[in-house]
Amino acid sequence: MKFPSDALPLPDQPRRETALLLKRNGERMAGQPDPTTLPPAQGRALSAENDVFYNATPLPVASVRDDVIDGVAVRRYRHTDAGPGCVLYMHGGGWAFGSVDTHDVATRALARAAKVEVISVHYRRTPEHAFPACLDDGLAVYRALVGSAMPASEIVLAGDSAGAHLCVLMMLAIGEATLPAPAGACLIYGVYDDNNDTPSHARFGPGGFGLTTARMNNYWNWFVPSETRDAARVRPLRDASDDALATLPPLFLTSAGLDCLKSDTLRLLDRLRAAGHIAHTHEEVLGVPHGHLLAVNHLKATRDLMSTLGAQIRNFLA
Repeated sequence: MKFPSDALPLPDQPRRETALLLKRNGERMAGQPDPTTLPPAQGRALSAENDVFYNATPLPVASVRDDVIDGVAVRRYRHTDAGPGCVLYMHGGGWAFGSVDTHDVATRALARAAKVEVISVHYRRTPEHAFPACLDDGLAVYRALVGSAMPASEIVLAGDSAGAHLCVLMMLAIGEATLPAPAGACLIYGVYDDNNDTPSHARFGPGGFGLTTARMNNYWNWFVPSETRDAARVRPLRDASDDALATLPPLFLTSAGLDCLKSDTLRLLDRLRAAGHIAHTHEEVLGVPHGHLLAVNHLKATRDLMSTLGAQIRNFLA
């Protein structure tokens, strides 16, 4: 399959504040192994320890409480000016790492920006819990919310990286089950295929910007082994039909300029256009790496994106 976006240039200069953050991260994580080369629990713990840095100064919100929805652990954030509706948030971390704790700073910022409740899902992670456990958890929370008299039109899905991928799988499953569709979805530097023969993997995958191609391959192997991946249909970029993509709810997609997964978002945009999906917009944040949503306290570009995400969510719910 040919993708028109593959011909686009790849600006690769970090912003000044990004360069300083990358330098600081390199210093504080010097000598550490790639967490995906460790046993899963050990790698997850190391990754979470590194993310404590981003969560050192929590942004204030009116309330934060842990809850359980249909057997799935969640964390609920509400700020003082929260209106009706909610964001169902699926965190990133390669389906194996990440948690409501590692993404606490980001979900707090999103609750403040969107002015609605944010429900962060602590889904079961691979490889200890095989796919589709993570997808099932997200769908269980969605169904429970819709079943509790909250109209689907008052729910927005959002997620970063692997969480964005799970949001797409959720929307496809919702469509197949003819359930009421959410008002929209915010897909933040997502992963939508296991193909690393892309311009962005070639430019940013070898290293120097955080996420690498090698690490992404390890995440995929933990998520769904290659020998069963075709049957699992977990790669929406190649597995979803044009009809399924055309009927997705309104979407806001973001990509990060210094991200080996950037081509995934650009190629998904190619597919959406070709399928006839009209209600989507895209914003690229230049000069920042994959995972920058956690750096909202450190990068102005991320704070600006948070404001945009908040506006998009309120627009979906209007």
